[in-house]
Amino acid sequence: MLQNLYSLEARNNLLENLPKSFAMLSKLQTINLSGNRFTHMPHVLFQLKAVRALFMGGNLIETVPNAIGTMLSLDVLYLGGNRLHEVPATIGRLHNLTVLSLCSNQLETIPTTIAPILNRSELLHFTAICSEHCQLRSYVCVICNISAFVIISTREQFRARYELRAANAERASSKNR
Repeated sequence: MLQNLYSLEARNNLLENLPKSFAMLSKLQTINLSGNRFTHMPHVLFQLKAVRALFMGGNLIETVPNAIGTMLSLDVLYLGGNRLHEVPATIGRLHNLTVLSLCSNQLETIPTTIAPILNRSELLHFTAICSEHCQLRSYVCVICNISAFVIISTREQFRARYELRAANAERASSKNR
């Protein structure tokens, strides 16, 4: 009977891992594991090919495995409020993303492979809060279609969305000339 489950809400349950039998839930499309005690993303998640939305915010996750790039159906990936220092380059394979949240982590860098995702017209929301050495300012110049783009650097306390607006205004005025 559980094999037909398409949505799982298991937030705030003190979970630390998932059983191998979780892979039998092959029809799962939405998984909310936020607010638990995961220190890593369980590998059984990467066996679920139908998942469109994965919420794992508010855990203790320090690394995202390269296998994240195999979750090609993902539309929404929420990893905010963890302990991430970086995300793997394979995240750039997630071409269906419309929401990507990496806020409230300890990010030092974002891989350049993410730039094509950020520049897609279908991406609706991207958020990252970075440590003082975060190298994201260069992305601001190439992004023009995101309705909510926020990067906060703890060192400089700048909000990239204002730079984005300025870049878009400049781009628009140069087209009108």
